[in-house]
Amino acid sequence: MVSDIEGAEAIIDDILIWGSDQKEHDMRLKQVLDRAREYNLKLSAGKCKISKPEVTYVGHRLTREGVKPDPEKIRAVNKMPKPECVKDLQTFMGFIQYLGKYVNSQCTVKNTPRKKTVWHWDEIQETGFQKLKEMAINAPLLQYYDPNKPLTLSVDASLKGLGVVLIQNQKPVAYASRALTHTQQLYPQIEKETFAIVYGCNKFHEYGKEMYLADHLSRSFLKETKEVLVPDLHVTDIHLISHMPIAPERYAKFQKETANDEHLQELQDVIFDGWPNEKSELLHSLRPYWTLRDEL
Repeated sequence: MVSDIEGAEAIIDDILIWGSDQKEHDMRLKQVLDRAREYNLKLSAGKCKISKPEVTYVGHRLTREGVKPDPEKIRAVNKMPKPECVKDLQTFMGFIQYLGKYVNSQCTVKNTPRKKTVWHWDEIQETGFQKLKEMAINAPLLQYYDPNKPLTLSVDASLKGLGVVLIQNQKPVAYASRALTHTQQLYPQIEKETFAIVYGCNKFHEYGKEMYLADHLSRSFLKETKEVLVPDLHVTDIHLISHMPIAPERYAKFQKETANDEHLQELQDVIFDGWPNEKSELLHSLRPYWTLRDEL
């Protein structure tokens, strides 16, 4: 209904309108209200928030300075007790995955047990649990992405995980991390760093091609200082969702149904945790995906 109105978007029954100043905001608001009248759409006055400096939208808090997690979700994470079973831990990890773009971490806890795994919780799991809660509570404010300015992709690799951060104007735009499989953990450090660059480019390629790279090698001492020309990155993967003729509300429905599908949740767990060394170590329901594991 509002997809052709600049500065307005809608997901399911939420409509967001924004402007760079009050005049632009009011003009766009009038356009949306005129469109609602045209479609005979009635809006609940009690649910409308007009001309606010901050607003919560699809689980994120949008402010003048940037975007941060919904405070209600942060409070929910903070109040979560120690998990007593696999289901409790999966619920907690669901919140952490939602906060993934805000968390500067290299997969502190990603080894979520499967439902058929014997439950085990000791000091190591408790330390990781508390550290994740602390990172969630202290999630940083992320800057809005400006397509007209260059980006820097900063990457790093540890023994068991990769961490990447997308930076613009020396401020974070988004974080991402993933665990390394057993085989990937055996890579030489230079290959892990290169793998982190590939992961970061694939993760954030929809932000555009004018992206600069930085890892620990970029901090090495240079005998000479000279101008370095950084070529544009050529994106070989396609962000399929952005090119599909699919409405945002339908995409949101797919996400919701995926979250409620036990089989897809098991597949998501193994993707996040890392694939085992042998196909036989997988659940029978996940073995058909073995040959596609490098593409998921």
